[in-house]
Amino acid sequence: MSEIDFDFTEFDALAAKLGTVPSAARSNLRKAMEVTARHVKDDWRQKVTGSPGLPGLAGAVSYDVKSDSSSRSAIEAEIGYDKGRFQGPFGAISEYGAANEFGTPLHAPRNYGSAALAENVADLERGIDIALQQAEKAAGL
Repeated sequence: MSEIDFDFTEFDALAAKLGTVPSAARSNLRKAMEVTARHVKDDWRQKVTGSPGLPGLAGAVSYDVKSDSSSRSAIEAEIGYDKGRFQGPFGAISEYGAANEFGTPLHAPRNYGSAALAENVADLERGIDIALQQAEKAAGL
């Protein structure tokens, strides 16, 4: 009976390199998320600046990027009105609108946050693409 040998050394080397991509990309993925979150915040602030009756509302828009050192944990950005800042508690009314107890609209929703997020989706996609390309390059792929 003939003997068949398989050489997986190159395959194993590629698999090992691919395994380093997520951890190598993590810091750049976090940077991409941070930059996009800042852009969303800035665009949101620009839209809400000068709101009649809520002149300090733009200053209440903030962001926070959360992640830990685990290569499997999520990288999250929370962008919105900080209720601890001046006029921050009124942010939901500005964003989503308000109605009286009978359902009659008192304040139309402005959706500034949603618009700012939509305007920056391509920026986040570009940042993620760059982060992954840099990680692949660092891994020799």
